[in-house]
Amino acid sequence: MILLTYPADPPSSIYAQANGIVRQEAENLRVRLIDLGARIGPRCPKLPCAEFLPDHHPTAEGHRQVAEVLVEELSRPAH
Repeated sequence: MILLTYPADPPSSIYAQANGIVRQEAENLRVRLIDLGARIGPRCPKLPCAEFLPDHHPTAEGHRQVAEVLVEELSRPAH
């Protein structure tokens, strides 16, 4: 099992809160976590930005960055 955080963290306080729960559950369950929020969110400290729409969903650029992170992370051996 692999858990993913939402990429819109920190620009979205709702997703930031949800990501805190996902991170904690990944730790509790001892499962792999791919922290998209930590990898992509800091590129957009304030909306609007290239990565996110005003409703905090990823733009085409945001999805491209998510795909890059997923390919990179999934290419690594499991811990």
